[in-house]
This record gives sequence, structure tokens and C-alpha cells, in this order.
Amino acid sequence: AYSFAPWTDARRIVERQHILDYLTRVAGEHGIEKHISYGVTVHSVEWSSCIARWCVTCTDVAGKGNVFSCSFLLMCCGYFSLDEPYVPPVAGADAFRGRIVHPQHWPPS
Repeated sequence: AYSFAPWTDARRIVERQHILDYLTRVAGEHGIEKHISYGVTVHSVEWSSCIARWCVTCTDVAGKGNVFSCSFLLMCCGYFSLDEPYVPPVAGADAFRGRIVHPQHWPPS
């Protein structure tokens, strides 16, 4: 839950619909919904050192292409396997000098 919108359900483990309802409510209450694009297909993501931003090439549901840039990139791609985490192939990851952390192996600190 977000600190500005505490989780009020007494249960800590809930079905996905409860989580979706919470996120939808919070997004609506804080005007975030207008900044969310649904049904977008991402074709490529590239880091631009010149502008120090991620450049995301995508197509919307009507087929219109677009390029967005952002400082942070969260790839939320659905359910995962607890036993075998999915690690997508990322060109150049082996040359990246920073730390790459898989969400299923998040460091304790």
C-alpha cells in the first residue's frame, strides 16, 4: 500500500481483485488514472546516455506509434513463477556496470 493511501482491509493476503480495486480507487482519488495508458504494446526500450532517460517505442490500441521517455522504468508483466523466475533477454545486460536485481531476489538492504 501507499503511505498516502493506507491499505484498510484487515487481511494482508487477498485475491487480485481486491488489489486491483485498491489501485483503481487510489489512482482515481489522486488523478493518476489520466497518466496511465492501457493496451499499449511495447516494441523496444533503450537507454539514452545523451538525455539520461529510457526511450520506449510503442503502439497504442488504434495502431498509432509513439515514443515516450522516462527516468524510471517499471516493467510490470504479470504473474511469475516462484520456482523459476523469468529473466527476459536484455541486449547489453552483460555489459551493464550497475547492479541488476530481479524482484524475486530483492536484497534485504
